[in-house]
Amino acid sequence: MLNNKTLGVKIPELKAFYYIEAGDNWIGNSVDRIKKTLIQRNLIKADLNGTTTNYTICSYAKFKQEGLTYEVVPIFLSKHIEELYRANEPIKKTSGIFKS
Repeated sequence: MLNNKTLGVKIPELKAFYYIEAGDNWIGNSVDRIKKTLIQRNLIKADLNGTTTNYTICSYAKFKQEGLTYEVVPIFLSKHIEELYRANEPIKKTSGIFKS
C-alpha cells in the first residue's frame, strides 16, 4: 500500500515515480527490487562503463513535497496483488448516452 514512507525510484526522463505494490506484505530491500525490475524493462539503462539513466531514490512524502506532475506507477509483487489492487480502484465515470 502506498503511503508517505514508501520508497521508490523517480525517473525525470519518463516523468514517473515507480514503487513496489505488495499489498499488506512486508518487502525487504524494495529499492533494489525496483531498480532490477526497471533495468529488466529497459527503463533504466546501465552501461559497462558505469553510466546509467538519471534516476533518484526518494520516499513518497518527499516526492509529493516537490509538487511534480509525474505519474505514480506501481510495480506489482504478483498477479494476485495486481488483481486486488485493480478491484479496489475507484471506477472512473465516463460520459455517454447511457447513464447509471
